[in-house]
Amino acid sequence: MVSFAGQEIPRSPFEVSVGPYKETLIKAYGPGLVGGVVNYPALFTVETNGETGALGFSIEGPSQAKIDCHDNGDGSADVRYYPTAPGEYAVHILCDSEDIPKSPYVAQILPNTDYYPDKVECYGKGLEKDGAMKGKPTEFTVDTRKAGPAPLDVQVLDAYSNNVDVKLHPKGDGTFTASYIPKAGAKHTVQVNYGGVATKNSPYRVYVSEPLNASNVHVFGPGVEKGVKSNLPTHFNVDCREAGQGDIQISLTNEKGVEVPLKIVDNEDGTFTVDYVVQQPGTYFIKVLYGGVKTPQSPISVIVQPHVDVSKIKVDGLEPTGKADFAVAITSPSGSKVKAHVIPTHEGFLVNFTPTELGEYLLSISFGGEPVSPTPYRFTCMHGSDPTKVHATGPGLERGVVRNPAEFCIDTRGAGQGGLGVTVEGPCEAAINCRDNGDGTCSVAYLPTEIGDYSINITFNDHHIPGSPFQALVVPEADLKKIKVSGNGIQPHGMQLCCATVEKCEAWFVPLIL
Repeated sequence: MVSFAGQEIPRSPFEVSVGPYKETLIKAYGPGLVGGVVNYPALFTVETNGETGALGFSIEGPSQAKIDCHDNGDGSADVRYYPTAPGEYAVHILCDSEDIPKSPYVAQILPNTDYYPDKVECYGKGLEKDGAMKGKPTEFTVDTRKAGPAPLDVQVLDAYSNNVDVKLHPKGDGTFTASYIPKAGAKHTVQVNYGGVATKNSPYRVYVSEPLNASNVHVFGPGVEKGVKSNLPTHFNVDCREAGQGDIQISLTNEKGVEVPLKIVDNEDGTFTVDYVVQQPGTYFIKVLYGGVKTPQSPISVIVQPHVDVSKIKVDGLEPTGKADFAVAITSPSGSKVKAHVIPTHEGFLVNFTPTELGEYLLSISFGGEPVSPTPYRFTCMHGSDPTKVHATGPGLERGVVRNPAEFCIDTRGAGQGGLGVTVEGPCEAAINCRDNGDGTCSVAYLPTEIGDYSINITFNDHHIPGSPFQALVVPEADLKKIKVSGNGIQPHGMQLCCATVEKCEAWFVPLIL
């Protein structure tokens, strides 16, 4: 009930329907939920945390605000809206057409000011994708010298949206050092906001690695096994992928402690290839330290045999024998065997197969019944990305009716991995509802509230798909009351060969059937 000067206002009392509290795993955070500045993007992030349902967003306020939603491909989305007038804005975050808890958020948008959040520079290990380790402090620098005076806000959230303590140290010259200590592994999100606006490239996603564990380093290959010959090149491999991040030190010495030169190649996947040649036969020692800690196999003793020039050896009286068998076994990520085709060539053998699963495969090779390597070779199969293979279809890409959902479907099957972005621009801000169908397709509906031309932008990994931007014409709803029918053909006293006149004025494009 609402009254003024002791009298109820018209339509009071108002009837309000209260539904049950919506339970959801969806979390939202970011500066755009509390405020912003005119003509700067107001950003917030939505974490689905495995929640299945159609996400939707709408903005209500003093001005129309374009909405740009970017799917990060990891269960989260960065949403930006662009206010053009100051005042209070209501930010609705919907799941299956219902507001999530705390939605709508009320954001106070301020007039344009004399500071420039887009000129803030941020850099350092603490912002890099692999720049942090669990339990170890990491830091980064924020440079505001070109941005003008404004309050700086830095926040770090862990994978469960819990706040991580951040220490901010001003240097007195407009630069700041921010440091934090991740308490858990997995993804962390770093937000750097200036004057209530997200800075360039914020938020940053940092994947925190586990502590270093040298016991998980594995050394294998012909260079650490029997059969090494003097004056012949050989090599071995070091696998550190499950040992955390650390510096590797590898040395090869003879019995007198004299070092042998090594060529160490970083394969940039957590593994290293080490090549060497020894000039004299004897016993040599390979030492491998990871993060300054000795690995379990270190030191490895290698007995080098004298090199023999077989081209100068002549053998008579031997009969030719059968060839040794060459065998390849490939195991998929699910543990099943994968069929491989082995083709003999003049240089050896060519092996090819078709991967059917994403993930890590194991490759074992044997010759004459003996394994070539004591441990299987590992390689990873992953998707590529091709925006030209994304297709969008549906009536909502060409036309729509005001105040009615305009629908279309996006098919990303065959396009690989990537972030999908959908924006709608037109005379009004149209709420967008996206639903992942779980089969590589996405159903999209937008709700135009004004007639006119609308532009639908669909991007995959920040590249427009074929046909984007699409142009759709939104027309008024048909008003059947404005259709007039007259003539003898509609008289109630029987039907004669005649005609009826239909006046279809102001009813817009309505199909007519007689």
